[in-house]
Amino acid sequence: MPVARSPAARSATDEEALRRPHELGLTPKRARPYRPRTNGKIERSHRTLADGWAYARLYESTQQRNAALPAWMHFYNHRRPAPPSEAHHQSPD
Repeated sequence: MPVARSPAARSATDEEALRRPHELGLTPKRARPYRPRTNGKIERSHRTLADGWAYARLYESTQQRNAALPAWMHFYNHRRPAPPSEAHHQSPD
């Protein structure tokens, strides 16, 4: 089952927020505190979602935005050009 990670900080709406991943078939997990690499990955994924889907265009409603998510996820996972891999980044030595 896929895993949904979130920052370790809690808020008043945590219980409600943790119910949503279960509806999508995800297992929620909290990132361990004081782990910049893990928290950075989470923040980067949030930014990617915001820039590519949530705020990329003007939606008339939350329902319209939510309906656009599956198509964007398919594009992101299967159609978008892959970023260059580390093997292609060679130092000029």
